[in-house]
Amino acid sequence: MLGVRPDKIELLLGDKSLARQIDAIIFDMGHVFVDFEWEQVTQLFLDRSGLSASQFGEILKKISDLGYEKGHLDTDKLIVHINETMQAHNPAFEALTRDEFETIWNHTFRENEEMSAILSDLRKQIPLFLLSNTNESHWGYLARKHDVGRHFEHLVLSYEIKMIKPDRDIYEHAVQKTGFSADRCLFVDDLPANIEGAAAVGLKTILFKGPADLKVRLRALGLDI
Repeated sequence: MLGVRPDKIELLLGDKSLARQIDAIIFDMGHVFVDFEWEQVTQLFLDRSGLSASQFGEILKKISDLGYEKGHLDTDKLIVHINETMQAHNPAFEALTRDEFETIWNHTFRENEEMSAILSDLRKQIPLFLLSNTNESHWGYLARKHDVGRHFEHLVLSYEIKMIKPDRDIYEHAVQKTGFSADRCLFVDDLPANIEGAAAVGLKTILFKGPADLKVRLRALGLDI
């Protein structure tokens, strides 16, 4: 670094952003910074309905086929479908109210405190974006109860934009919202299929394995975390 003044050398060495390999981070939500136990939710539905696990599994498959996470039907219409299907299996079943459904459906959701602290630190250094396969009820609960959107510059929610991971179009949509090129964006998700989908459009990726591993990988990309 001959010819560079000592004060300039100190500035260059001290500015960690010069070594940063990314300009934005796109985070998944479930099992990354929001934790839940789906098995407990399933058991509550089984206890309430008197259905077997296989019968309720058929209902969940139908929910997926109807496209609840893609926003193809709203929560009220979903509840009508669930009640009709449960009553077909068990004529004695008394229909779920909206409040009952919401209570069971969102029963175990909570924000991961360690990850919340990491997000709070990161957003001081780099823009954060959310890309989540979610639905009207789950997002409504998490926004009201935990204000999970507070960490992010922009929210890309599957049910709002009618796209879903790991389809290519949802990643392209998220990258466009960042304002950066795909190769300058990092995507963090806990599911290998979603990571593969992101990598296919040129995003840098981290398969989430926990907060400690995430910190190590972020540091390697030039972030102070």
